[in-house]
Amino acid sequence: MKQTKLEIQKALAEDATVYEYDSIYDEMQKKKEENNPKLLLGKDRKPKYIHNLLKAVEIRKKEQEKRMEKKIQREREMEKGEFDDKEAFVTSAYKKKLQERAEE
Repeated sequence: MKQTKLEIQKALAEDATVYEYDSIYDEMQKKKEENNPKLLLGKDRKPKYIHNLLKAVEIRKKEQEKRMEKKIQREREMEKGEFDDKEAFVTSAYKKKLQERAEE
């Protein structure tokens, strides 16, 4: 115990900042940040790949809709005119969707 106290006093006599780890570490980190241009540019970073992911989601949605339309069409063919005498209603949103598909 006495020996460690003597070593501490000796170290402090040689260098007064020997046990100031936090302040020295903070200074080192500031210097590192100042010298690293990537960290400076990275503050207003934008996502790199999100637009590709969003495109893929849209493509998958369209493919899923096509599959559902084919399934519905097959079901209608199985009915074989069972509901021909009934009136068919088509919404404006569905008409718009059909027009967009035709444009693609």
